[in-house]
Amino acid sequence: MPEENNKKKNGQWYTNQEIYEMIFAEGGLRDQLKDLAKTLCKTREELEKYSQDIHGENGLRETIEECKAKIEEQESEKETAGAIEARLAEAEEERRKREEARFKRIIKLMAAGGTLVAGAAAAATFVVVHIIGSGGG
Repeated sequence: MPEENNKKKNGQWYTNQEIYEMIFAEGGLRDQLKDLAKTLCKTREELEKYSQDIHGENGLRETIEECKAKIEEQESEKETAGAIEARLAEAEEERRKREEARFKRIIKLMAAGGTLVAGAAAAATFVVVHIIGSGGG
């Protein structure tokens, strides 16, 4: 008890013996600090792992974005190529129709002028049928 009285006189809450026991006793502050240090090391290792994972995911995300851009570019090129092919097909069909109409006019003019003979008519018909049948050329 003399130590307690001494504590109260000096304004201390604990005696030196009590402080020593709190620090060095089993499960005391020293053991708690060791456990905390181990926990912090594990936490740091996990954070490093997650940090690496995040960097990896960011790289994957960039790669995915690049792939998406390439796919979109290719799809737009396909659409453009399809539109060009359709326009070419329409132009070819229009050209074939004009050529057919031109040959029909020539045959009518020749028949009307009386200059068409049977052989020439057959040859002209063959040419018209050949052009129409082959898709214009």
